Amino acid sequence: MSDVPVKGIWNPVKQKHENFQFVHCRKCSAELPVPLTSIRPMPAEQIARIARNKGWEATASHIKKAICPNCLKGPLKERKSMVAPMKPAETIIAADKTPNGSHIAAVVPPREPTREHKRLIFMAIEEKYTGQAYIAGHTDNTIAIDLKVPREWVKRIREEFFGADINEKLLQELALVKEAQQEILAVAKRNQERIHAIEQKLGIV
Repeated sequence: MSDVPVKGIWNPVKQKHENFQFVHCRKCSAELPVPLTSIRPMPAEQIARIARNKGWEATASHIKKAICPNCLKGPLKERKSMVAPMKPAETIIAADKTPNGSHIAAVVPPREPTREHKRLIFMAIEEKYTGQAYIAGHTDNTIAIDLKVPREWVKRIREEFFGADINEKLLQELALVKEAQQEILAVAKRNQERIHAIEQKLGIV
């Protein structure tokens, strides 16, 4: 069931009530009316997608914490750029030196993603994941490049909340290969039956 309540509004032009679901901004009084196309409320996933297309920041799991475009202070892409890109690992040169005069280097493990990083990664995956796979052309790697974050962060969030790192193109290729395999097996079976029939006529069996 959707977490977004339904509200009827009188339409003076059409002379009838029309049902809407409203997304409210958690930072101001702005609201986004989403007209219903059926008698059933839309699921939160669909409403969040519509809100994002209108410039809102919204996810299905936090639809009641949506933020309107005015409060975002710029498009989502600009907000992404505000997140400082993190390197998978940073090399730090220590003050000490080896006997031959060279510096001692230590590799520091990658930092953990911040709450803001996790939120942006989750929203990016949600937009490009169908429930079974990524939309064709998208992977953990493409999202990591787009957000300028380590691929490992994307992998962890995708594995926890979504599914495998595959896309629709791979699923389509797999389906075609399986279909071709079934055709080959069917032809082989027909050929085997013909061989058996001919051998019976020749008295071989």
